[in-house]
Amino acid sequence: MIDERQAGSAPRPDAARIDPEAPSPARVADFLNGGRNNFQADRWAARVMVATAPAIEAIVPAVLDFHRRARAFPRAGGGRQAVPRRRYRPSRRAGRP
Repeated sequence: MIDERQAGSAPRPDAARIDPEAPSPARVADFLNGGRNNFQADRWAARVMVATAPAIEAIVPAVLDFHRRARAFPRAGGGRQAVPRRRYRPSRRAGRP
């Protein structure tokens, strides 16, 4: 992580908006997945969630595994898109322009 005091580092105004005292859903999920981008409040919230509903501990890795498989599925078919991309065209109903 870039330290503001390092020579040549650019100022990071967005970093001031991060509140390490408030848990973030993304950082809680990161902790549940074994990541390291979380704060003490995120770890505490994750532990409370797991104590309340133990199944949550298995849900986050399962969702991430699903995302990996979903991204790999079109590539397994020779690089073509598995689902044809069509532009959304709303139907014209009576009374609508």
